[in-house]
Amino acid sequence: MVKMQTPWKHPDTGTFYYRQRVPVDVAPIVEGQRIDLSIGEERVTASVAKGMVKLSLRTKLVREAKDRHQTVAYALSEAWTRARKAGANGLVDLTHREVLALAGEYYRTVVAAHQDNPGPADGWDASLDPVIAAFDDPVLAERLHGADADLLLRKFGAMISTTSRHALIGEMNRAHLDAVETLKKRASGDYSTDETINRFPLASVAPRDGGEVILLTRLFDHWTSYHLKEGKSQRTVGDFKGKIDSLVSFLGHDEAQRVSQTDIRRWCDHLSLELNLSGKTVSEKYLAAVRSIYRTGLRSGIISVDPTVNVRVKVAKAPSIRSKGFTDEEAIQILKAALSAEHNKSGAAPETKAACKWVPWICAYTGARSGEITQLRKMDVIEQGGVTAIKITPEAGSTKTRKFRIVPLHPHLIEIGLLDWVNSRPDGPLFFVSTGRVRKDGTTQAADVRGKVGQWVREVAGIEDKSLQPNHAWRHRFKTIARTVGIPRDMSDAITGHEDGSASSGYGEYELSTLYKEICKLPRFSV
Repeated sequence: MVKMQTPWKHPDTGTFYYRQRVPVDVAPIVEGQRIDLSIGEERVTASVAKGMVKLSLRTKLVREAKDRHQTVAYALSEAWTRARKAGANGLVDLTHREVLALAGEYYRTVVAAHQDNPGPADGWDASLDPVIAAFDDPVLAERLHGADADLLLRKFGAMISTTSRHALIGEMNRAHLDAVETLKKRASGDYSTDETINRFPLASVAPRDGGEVILLTRLFDHWTSYHLKEGKSQRTVGDFKGKIDSLVSFLGHDEAQRVSQTDIRRWCDHLSLELNLSGKTVSEKYLAAVRSIYRTGLRSGIISVDPTVNVRVKVAKAPSIRSKGFTDEEAIQILKAALSAEHNKSGAAPETKAACKWVPWICAYTGARSGEITQLRKMDVIEQGGVTAIKITPEAGSTKTRKFRIVPLHPHLIEIGLLDWVNSRPDGPLFFVSTGRVRKDGTTQAADVRGKVGQWVREVAGIEDKSLQPNHAWRHRFKTIARTVGIPRDMSDAITGHEDGSASSGYGEYELSTLYKEICKLPRFSV
């Protein structure tokens, strides 16, 4: 994988800059030029001099600088591609016919995206205010249509002059107005022949990337190969596949290169407004999946544009009405019910009943993720230096940090019979009988058991508060109790497998005996 460059910090001002040497074959074409770039909704200009391109990232914040640096790198990569296609002629002046032809392509795209389900006609009237205002405001027009103009120009295969760009943006604004009028007709039930489209000449544009069609399925398969090679969760593969299928269904095609920022934004709006998904789900699940496969393809050189760059979904902050961890009463209620879980008369497998008993208890005293516990094997319960512990390792299944850790067990767990039960089990997984079958949707048996434990907490233990996560709430509670009894944060993180992102946290290890002393600070549950 290609190593991404990093922002350069000005030693005097502290402002971060993007600095890059221009590719040798492109340098003679762009030397001395000012290159217009669309960075999300912002329009910026990069100057080329002495074979270098330099651009202020307009921030002194490291994280923000890294995000903007990556965005600029992608945009410049496209600029170099257009420069190569333009050749020695450099910037191109479009003819009036070419400007209208490209505006027509934009018109067709807008109409095609909405005409099957245009919604109420008066809804389109509400969208016209910024379009009308843009006729007298070039900056607003650029913000409205700049990203889509760049997509059209990539098809055209040229770096156009500023004069031609202004003309194109103006005609795209006019085309957008025409598209709204057409969609209002569709919304009113008029699907007669579109006469407006006849005013636009057909565009004679060359397909980009040598005409090769790159499918989203190919990008997904490529991402999957890297994801699994790095030892990450098979479950994520199945989850991401569903998100990519959603995008393909919405677009009506599977061509990665045809997807624009506008397409991505409209898809996100569709998920939020029509499917009623939360902003958090759209941003952190659907958009994140598509962004991941595009960025992997970009780094590998399969594609040259990431349409998810600078697409953001507003996430409303959920109201906090209670602690995310179990209260003392709720914890006792679950653990008391767990002690008799193995003896209930349900038709669940003995291993599942055992999980309903032991997973809550282990999570309560370790703060571990419930999935880390349900995938434990008999060999993962160990003894070192007289301390009984569990080994949480990627060898057993998915771990969020992809790192192993050894967590000492509280003596109360031993006293209530955990070690005796483990010793009675055959070799292999503790909480299920392995079938060895790879599931198509990427889920695992351990994940199934985790879900069944959560269901048991709701239905049998009686924790019905929907604002609580029935398994993960133990992790929140552990952190709270750890602070109360004075377990240092770094040791609490070492026990629970949290990482703070600092470089120092990757150095050194904690002796098991040291962690055991901290675990013993936890008060016993009286059940």
